[in-house]
Amino acid sequence: PISLSNNKCSQCDAKEDLWICLICGHIGCGRYLSAHANSHYEMTNHTFSMQLGTRRVWDYTGGLTAQLPRD
Repeated sequence: PISLSNNKCSQCDAKEDLWICLICGHIGCGRYLSAHANSHYEMTNHTFSMQLGTRRVWDYTGGLTAQLPRD
């Protein structure tokens, strides 16, 4: 499991609204902060990220979200 308390945006050190790239594991902040997760997508074309804590998955190419089931 991912520990939420130790994670932070790799660019600005934000500790909330974090998204992890499902391709490479990069952690960036969401669009309501500095949008570093989106910047990562723009630089790499890694299309899927998951919001830490909610398990919501975002598809950048389709603009769609999906909710992963809880264990």
